[in-house]
Amino acid sequence: MCTSNRFLKGLISPLMLVLMLFFFVASYSFLDQYLVGLLVDLNLKEKAPVLIWITYLGNSLLYLTIFLLAALFFRFVQHNKKWEARAWFLWL
Repeated sequence: MCTSNRFLKGLISPLMLVLMLFFFVASYSFLDQYLVGLLVDLNLKEKAPVLIWITYLGNSLLYLTIFLLAALFFRFVQHNKKWEARAWFLWL
């Protein structure tokens, strides 16, 4: 058996799945909740408004629209198959 096959077999063992689930629950309960409390207390909306714009970049409607328009542009206007394929890939 290949080394990678043994590694994957070890990852999907029941013990490993239980350990990963415990780790995810523990990290959410202790680390994430603590960090949220710290960041809320910093009031970053007023102190660092650039973070608001960075958050808007995560809006899926924005990038879905941009990549759809880019794919259509490279298909019908610029005729570049390579960039068209890249835009469709990022849109999907």
